[in-house]
Amino acid sequence: LSYDKLDPSASQIRLLTIIPDENDENPVCGSLHTVSLNDTCDFDALSYVWGDTSVTVDISVDNCIVGVTPNLHAFLRKIRQPNTERTVWVDYVCINQNNISERNSQVALMCQIYSNARSVVAWLG
Repeated sequence: LSYDKLDPSASQIRLLTIIPDENDENPVCGSLHTVSLNDTCDFDALSYVWGDTSVTVDISVDNCIVGVTPNLHAFLRKIRQPNTERTVWVDYVCINQNNISERNSQVALMCQIYSNARSVVAWLG
């Protein structure tokens, strides 16, 4: 997955739009887009326990395979809507986990992310 560069001075984050599917068994698919927290954006923030990171389950993001933890995969399948897109912020996918600088700047925005979200959805597994 290729991540667009975020501008920390503009409080930019990425949001994941989950493509609807009526069949819970179908793979989770979605796309990322960049927004500024300074603008009005409609999204839900997901809060969950990462779980075991040594095991992953594939989802499709921007037509690329992304391995996520089984716990996150179950969460995404559960919140996916049957007929409408759902836009979420979820740290594991929306932050480039391989970019330490980005991770640090995004962690600094987490209070603002959760405050700006339409709702915060918690998943205990």
